[in-house]
Amino acid sequence: MKPILLLLLIVLTSVASAGIAAFFVASDAAEHASHAAGPEVESALSPVVDSAAIDQRFERLEQSIADLAVAVQRRAAESVAAEPRLGKLADSAPLAAAEPAEEKLDARSAYESLLFGELGWEEREQLWQELRASGEIDAVLAMFEEAAALDPNNPDLQVDLGRAYIAKLQDGGSNLEVGMLATKADTAFDAALALDEGHLEARRQKAVSLSFWPPVLGKQVEAAQEFELLIENQKQHPADESHALAYLWLGNLKLQMGDKAAAQGAWNDGLALFPEHAELLAQLSGTQD
Repeated sequence: MKPILLLLLIVLTSVASAGIAAFFVASDAAEHASHAAGPEVESALSPVVDSAAIDQRFERLEQSIADLAVAVQRRAAESVAAEPRLGKLADSAPLAAAEPAEEKLDARSAYESLLFGELGWEEREQLWQELRASGEIDAVLAMFEEAAALDPNNPDLQVDLGRAYIAKLQDGGSNLEVGMLATKADTAFDAALALDEGHLEARRQKAVSLSFWPPVLGKQVEAAQEFELLIENQKQHPADESHALAYLWLGNLKLQMGDKAAAQGAWNDGLALFPEHAELLAQLSGTQD
């Protein structure tokens, strides 16, 4: 039963009970008073306890109770009739789900993914690109700087810091700013190699970063030497598909330096270990015309 109906029924019952009780209290009081006072007083009290007036009041009370009962029944019928309409309205016009707000890229989460996550090269580059687009790259770079400063003897953190500088310099800016970031990256990679000369990722990152310096700055020879050292270091480790990239990049660099024979020699050396490598095959075939 609806709460409003239950409340009305309680009111109805209370009113009826109160009216009936009032009637009998009045009647009993009059009767007791007349008997206690004797015949003289009885005649004096008789005008006060007017049975006809009480009957009229009781009739009016009964009518009020009847009217209230009709109102309760009408309200109950309206409530029952309204329920299907409300149900149909709810079915036909469901509340629209709020569209989730676009989640902003969180610098701390991105930093932890770059530091601890098992991200491939493309995934890592995509994340750095998102950080540049969102304006959070400076915050992430600051986190890498802080981590490397707190643990300066960790070569992995130095490599991560160097990567962060490389990612930042891709924002562009003046030649001075880009040059400063490139120098900081090179310094970080050197710090990692000073701690662990055979650190493959440090050597790879240093060689790649040097290869992007403008030729006028004379870094190409140094970059080629770093790639050659990387290839020698790789031989101390189990063969991995990623090792083919050192031969690919060395050959590309030699070709930029105008030494086609040295470039083809580097690609052939890579194909001797990784004969199915598509990029090595493409580069070699493209220079054999």
